[in-house]
Amino acid sequence: GTFVRGERPSGALSFGLLIPDLGETEILEPIWQGIMASPLAREHALLWGSSTAAASSKGEHAWELCRQYIDRKVSGVFFAPLERTPAKDEVNERITRALDEARIPIVLLDRTAVPYPQRGRHDLVGIDNRRAGYVVTDHLLGLGARRVAFVAMGNAAATVEAREAGYREALHARSVPLDPSLAHRLDPTDAAAVRALLEAHRPDGVVCANDWTAAPLMPSVLA
Repeated sequence: GTFVRGERPSGALSFGLLIPDLGETEILEPIWQGIMASPLAREHALLWGSSTAAASSKGEHAWELCRQYIDRKVSGVFFAPLERTPAKDEVNERITRALDEARIPIVLLDRTAVPYPQRGRHDLVGIDNRRAGYVVTDHLLGLGARRVAFVAMGNAAATVEAREAGYREALHARSVPLDPSLAHRLDPTDAAAVRALLEAHRPDGVVCANDWTAAPLMPSVLA
């Protein structure tokens, strides 16, 4: 095969960590811990920026961090694109464009910065989300479920759209008719909305887009 060989840069480099959801999810902390645990990282620095009190939203907080890293002329940025906010696509596009214009390389963590099914041109460290949705749905179908719902929060990341695509693909592979009314975006802590879904559609299984959805959904189902 072919490979690319490049000269390692001399001297210590600094990299910015731009994760608006840091501390709110369990999946991103192991990633940056792994980054720093690499033997190649020993001579380099990973920076956490801090925003001012004036940053009243995650979008403003993320943009402030982006500007700090550009001003510091960091060697690269690890960016987990914003999600679960109506303006996520605009904020993510603004950040990636600013870093590109500053000629600062970006590695995306967990998810793309563009809506599904667009891929974008930046490097991405993540899983095969479509296959994940397929595997989870196929597991329920294999247990005998036939009315399987898909539940996610609104304004979710592109990963959720990919998982829903896998959900639909698994139904098709098992020759189970797709009922669009079984796919929902809702607040899993809203017991009334969850109860309305269960009573109206009577699913015998539920695929949750992620743990953020599944954990609060379970008590709402039992409420």
